[in-house]
Amino acid sequence: MAWHTRTTTTIERSKLYSIPDLRARGWSPAAISRFLPEPDEWRENPYCRSAPAMKLWLRARVHRVEKTKRYVEWHSIDRSPKPAREIDLLAAVFAANRTAKRFRDTAQLHYYGRRHGLAGNARETKERLYDLKDRGIAAAWLAGRLQFTGIHGSLAIYRGEGYCFHSSLLPVNVGNLVDGNYDKIIVEAKPKSKREARLLDAEHTLRLLPPPGEGFTRLEVPRFEKPVLNRRSQPWRDKADDDLNYDDVDLHGLTIGRNHAEKQH
Repeated sequence: MAWHTRTTTTIERSKLYSIPDLRARGWSPAAISRFLPEPDEWRENPYCRSAPAMKLWLRARVHRVEKTKRYVEWHSIDRSPKPAREIDLLAAVFAANRTAKRFRDTAQLHYYGRRHGLAGNARETKERLYDLKDRGIAAAWLAGRLQFTGIHGSLAIYRGEGYCFHSSLLPVNVGNLVDGNYDKIIVEAKPKSKREARLLDAEHTLRLLPPPGEGFTRLEVPRFEKPVLNRRSQPWRDKADDDLNYDDVDLHGLTIGRNHAEKQH
């Protein structure tokens, strides 16, 4: 990125506003970019010569912009973060699940980068979000909004209202509805018309729910001996297979792993 180093002294400093001056007047970075995209002058930073040149705007120009109808209307809109609110249950489950997967991937990147503290933090967030996801699935099943449609690999499949989720959470007394087509990959999904909800709202909604009660049990996810893999070609997941419970592709991977394990005997 090129830095502006041009210095001019044609305008008195008292007639100019710097970025801190604008911020003190209530200008946000977005407002400056929108209404004052080009400064009137560049000057060398008096505190650090190696720093980028200072942007300066004529005070008269700033005052003129502040009086325009466009600026007044834009500035009057409250852009502060909105507080958490309760949202649709299934939308909350989907948002928590998607974010958990992002933290799973982040944990892996940090782990392989030997940033173990950051990897641990990401993994804790992932596990907390998966716990909230299961609360939502349990509540939605009890409310009749999700239906248990069977077991694929070692995971229960829930569907309803255009959503599809995997979970090791299994309702009791539902029978063993096993999908024998292990080559089929069942991907967690949401209705195309639905946007992904804010995580803040999703967490707020799911925290209000109790943990799954006695009406549910847990499916046991197979554990396989960690293979020696080429890190570049196939990185291994953090802490064995805990992520396999919820990974889209891992539904297929569980089957591959099981068949591989059977061939070893």
